[in-house]
Amino acid sequence: MNGTASIDARLAVRAYRPSDCAACALIYVRARIVAFPWRPATSFALADFERDSQDESVLVAERDGQVVGLLSVCPDERFIHLLFVDPDHHRTGVGRRLLAHALEALGPRVWLKCQQKNLPALAFYRSQGWSVTPGGADEVGPWSYVASPAANVAQP
Repeated sequence: MNGTASIDARLAVRAYRPSDCAACALIYVRARIVAFPWRPATSFALADFERDSQDESVLVAERDGQVVGLLSVCPDERFIHLLFVDPDHHRTGVGRRLLAHALEALGPRVWLKCQQKNLPALAFYRSQGWSVTPGGADEVGPWSYVASPAANVAQP
């Protein structure tokens, strides 16, 4: 289902429901396998989604009744923690729609961390006008600060 996306009336963003857990967990595993090819696929587990999104506000993107992407945010920090799209729906507007909802929910000054080796994600954020600056490193590897166009480029 790859291709250039235009406005897609079949794509909706809504609040996460407990019944979305299995779909979100699968997307979270599948998308990280694609995004982090330097990591063993066995390092990603279905249980990671619930652990990693605990106490966060979660939205899902749904196309034709199927969950195709997820977004979790920490509103107090104006921080996007998770933004993952099912690999079968990459480049179809899901990420753009979720990012737009994050800006609506958090305000124009938003930030996130992105692994420096995740070149497609960094290219996506840059294409949306977001800035990328060096950040730090974690167990996955070096990461960059990615800031919305209205945010301070150097720090979130």
